[in-house]
Amino acid sequence: MAMPGGMGSPALEDSMGIDDIVDKAKEVAGDAVENTKEFVGDAVDNTKEFVGDVADKVKDTTHNLAEKVADATADDEEPPAAGTTPPAAM
Repeated sequence: MAMPGGMGSPALEDSMGIDDIVDKAKEVAGDAVENTKEFVGDAVDNTKEFVGDVADKVKDTTHNLAEKVADATADDEEPPAAGTTPPAAM
């Protein structure tokens, strides 16, 4: 039953019964739940991918840094023992 001025419920104006309204509400709620599950699932997948990419980058950077340190220290002579004179000073 419509009220003057468009103030009535659209469900009542369309002659929907209470069972139709409940069924429609369940359908809308179910769709919302499915959409939320999909959204959250996508977010989880994206997060896993991002974390994996970051872990790979950290591993690569750490490996590169270790190589640079190894290269930088490979040319160094061992320091003279304590209490001795380095060869260049003689």
